[in-house]
Amino acid sequence: MITRGIKHDVDRYISDLQAQYFPFPNIQGPGTSGFVQLGIRPVQLWEVVFPKESKEEVIKTLSTGPPVDDWRKKYFDLLRISMGLTKLPEVDLTGPMRILYKNNVAAYLLGTKEDKSFEGPEYL
Repeated sequence: MITRGIKHDVDRYISDLQAQYFPFPNIQGPGTSGFVQLGIRPVQLWEVVFPKESKEEVIKTLSTGPPVDDWRKKYFDLLRISMGLTKLPEVDLTGPMRILYKNNVAAYLLGTKEDKSFEGPEYL
């Protein structure tokens, strides 16, 4: 499923989906039944912008580790190449990093890309 729309409307839609329960047979063994909540798991793509001087610290802070499956690694490599990103540099994980809440979150970093710079005014 792919969603697109005003953020608060999409959030409400997802909340309504999370409130749905469906009958499930044999939930606690043969001959039993119950209800299970619809599982909603977002897969999101984020662009993170930071000063290049902080690249190593940002990589260490954002990452929750490399993909554990070969198929995910291949998929993420393909995505990185198709987006024109460069491979992440090797990073020493013992230096400074920010502490973030990461329970039940997997964040796989795809790569980096330099911003394009130009001279003159910027118009929106």
